[in-house]
Amino acid sequence: YLIVRYKAFNIKLLAAQALIFALVALIASEFFFVRNTTNKILTGVTLLLAIGFGFFLVRSVKREIEQRERIEKLAEELQETNGRQETLIHFIGHEVKGFLTKDSASFASLIDGDFGPLPESVKPFACQALAQSRDGARSVTDILTASNQKKGSIIYTKEPFDLKALAAEVTEKLKPVAEGKGLALTFSADDTGTPYIFTGDKGKIGDNVFRNIIDNSINYTPSGSVAVSLKKDPSTGLGAGGKFIFTVKDTGIGITEEDKKRLFTEGGHGKDSQKVNVHSTGYGLFITKNIVEAHNGTIRAESEGEGKGATFIVELPITQTTAPTAYDSAAAAGGGGGAIGRRHS
Repeated sequence: YLIVRYKAFNIKLLAAQALIFALVALIASEFFFVRNTTNKILTGVTLLLAIGFGFFLVRSVKREIEQRERIEKLAEELQETNGRQETLIHFIGHEVKGFLTKDSASFASLIDGDFGPLPESVKPFACQALAQSRDGARSVTDILTASNQKKGSIIYTKEPFDLKALAAEVTEKLKPVAEGKGLALTFSADDTGTPYIFTGDKGKIGDNVFRNIIDNSINYTPSGSVAVSLKKDPSTGLGAGGKFIFTVKDTGIGITEEDKKRLFTEGGHGKDSQKVNVHSTGYGLFITKNIVEAHNGTIRAESEGEGKGATFIVELPITQTTAPTAYDSAAAAGGGGGAIGRRHS
């Protein structure tokens, strides 16, 4: 009955039932051997106690099974609720991103003079509004991208491109941001005489890897410099042809030992990170790590401690040039990871 009604095909339950049955049968069998009244009374009392113990034991097991079924049902309902909430968040995120993107386009048109010259007194406000709209759209994009990565629904289109040219382009685009904070942003690459051809998703490597890391260093460097470099290491590496090494070294707030424990954890925030960058979502470097690992690469951060700057190092394998391919993140190696503890994008 228990097995059919409560799905109680459990070795512990069966063992308990067998023990109770054997105990009751053994005690009941003593009635055939005892001769005096006292022993019969003691045997009868013992039998009743065994039956009572067995009854309460079975009832407690039934109650445990019922509770387990309720928990499983609640877990299913919670999973369905989370799915609906995730769908709603994606809808809201896409809507907000659309509005912010339109606002950015409008402010950019005003600044560029598409609707006539803009008064000089208004230009600073328009530029600030443009920057904030772009930051908002980027934050929403990071959250949506992180969610899609967890679900394994990111598609990577891998094709050959010049890694050096891409790194130089991203660095150049971020120079105005760095100069706005009074930082020196530089880029250098070893001249090996051979092209830096890498097979991967150019858009995601440029925007979600190179840009995220450089932007992270700019955000967490109050003064000083951010040095970006790229080189080849053909002797050793992740692939047969060696590896590309992309490095971003800053003179910023550094990474404490405490915050290193949360290095690359999803949505991780260090103790004082949001005091330095109030707009941080905690997903920038989480996305970066997943994309790097999807390209069979590695990423790490080094720092001598608080106030001593940090160095981010990405290593990508030098592979043979191949035709463009579509790559599903659900099949990507690795996973996990996240934003840096004290510093994160």
